[in-house]
Amino acid sequence: QQQQQQQQQKLLQELLHLPSATAMLEDDGWGSIVQEFVQDMFTSGLDWGDLSDYSCRLLHQVHVWLVDQKLGDGRGLAGCLEPHQLQQCQDYYLQLLKKRQWQRPTTVQSQVADAVRRLPAELVVAGSVKEEALVRNAASGSACLTDITCTAASGRLLAIEVDGPQHFRHPDQQPTGSTLYRNRALTAGEYTVVIVNSSK
Repeated sequence: QQQQQQQQQKLLQELLHLPSATAMLEDDGWGSIVQEFVQDMFTSGLDWGDLSDYSCRLLHQVHVWLVDQKLGDGRGLAGCLEPHQLQQCQDYYLQLLKKRQWQRPTTVQSQVADAVRRLPAELVVAGSVKEEALVRNAASGSACLTDITCTAASGRLLAIEVDGPQHFRHPDQQPTGSTLYRNRALTAGEYTVVIVNSSK
């Protein structure tokens, strides 16, 4: 039984990487399949208490992906998990982001932030530039740790991402699936995403 549980967890973790994969493939037909699969995993004996923190964080990302992109029935994993389980997944995810929030920004990121701060008030609201900002979407419960956020003079919210080589596929230099997933989550939160390629 323990071996079966381990196999189920491994299968669940593999499936939960779908948001990044479908973002890259632009294939949004997986919503209802994912909902049914997660439901079946738990009804077939997967014990909630045996899930790792990592699996819980992935479940939260899948839930947000389904809600933000309006896939399946549009309720995310609300029909598969109890409210306290969804909250636990979100809490684990936020804990990770808050730990990362204290990491020191890269030199390039700080240079870009300083350049944005020097922009005239006709372009960017003075004092609105923040580094390592935790952006949250109340509607879906999503959260993203962004490199730089600011408010344009027009009132538009901007998320400026200083992306290194790990954010781009080789050799075509298109964004990776996880990067596209991040961008879509920010866009769903009403942010305009601006990408600065640090290698350029």
